[in-house]
Amino acid sequence: MRIDEIVREDTVILDMKASKRDDAIRQLSKVVAPKTGAISPDELAKGLILREEKGPPTATKSGFAVTHCRTDIVDGIFGGAARLLKPVDFHEPGGNLTHLVFLFVDSKERNEDYLRLLSRITRILSKEKVKEKLLSAVTPKEFVSILAEHDI
Repeated sequence: MRIDEIVREDTVILDMKASKRDDAIRQLSKVVAPKTGAISPDELAKGLILREEKGPPTATKSGFAVTHCRTDIVDGIFGGAARLLKPVDFHEPGGNLTHLVFLFVDSKERNEDYLRLLSRITRILSKEKVKEKLLSAVTPKEFVSILAEHDI
């Protein structure tokens, strides 16, 4: 499954106004949860925040976070992304702030696909030029196209 089939235009928020990690997670949960047809935004945010608190951290020193969780409630992989208007503290051990947030939720049954997805998005975002393009994307469509272009 390609990342642009999971992170779609209608699950991308550009220039999100969030002052804290949990606020960003809650806002992104509001656009991703309805796509699942099974989990509420509050339930999704609660699961993601719990996962963040248990660790390990999902934020990287490179300025992006890939917050994720697994649940029995959903059937399949769902995701979204946000570009933050102002970077926030996602509790990265080095103290670096987060500019891009990706959110993924999957059923507990699909371990292999889930781990592959997390690996692919991390690999894509580790490229500085890709991050720069995502940070300057004008529309959600352009944002998703950039992801698709680098999802090899």
